[in-house]
Amino acid sequence: MLNRLKLAAATVVTAAAVMVAPAPAMAAVYDGVMASATPCATGAYTARQKTLTTNTQLSEVIAKIELRYSPSCRTVWARITSIKVTSDNLLGYVRRNSDWQGYECSEFGYSKNLGAQYCLTPMVNDAGVTSYALGGLKYNGVNYDGETASF
Repeated sequence: MLNRLKLAAATVVTAAAVMVAPAPAMAAVYDGVMASATPCATGAYTARQKTLTTNTQLSEVIAKIELRYSPSCRTVWARITSIKVTSDNLLGYVRRNSDWQGYECSEFGYSKNLGAQYCLTPMVNDAGVTSYALGGLKYNGVNYDGETASF
């Protein structure tokens, strides 16, 4: 019974939020879609970035967490890159602040252009709201993680 009440309350809150502040139709269509499957990747840029470094004196760069932004689609997604580990060891997540909608990395690989392993998340609508990227990895037995500032 408690679970049904929680579900009902969440449904009402979600419905109210949608009625009060609907997202532009074009951007909302891209929620959960990979940028590579759309024209959104063209012209996109890194709006926010966080560099992960080791905790040693040398502060070796081990990964970058990027919040990518598409002005044409008004969407964002996370890109996590590293030259230290394989892409399947990267974790990434993009989160929209207004409703906590988010997605984790679902595309992994190596980019010759970046010269690094990467993981990418699907996009979230960012029109009129803010979002941020989170990421992490395990390197030499130590977990590293961080997040970008909101954009």
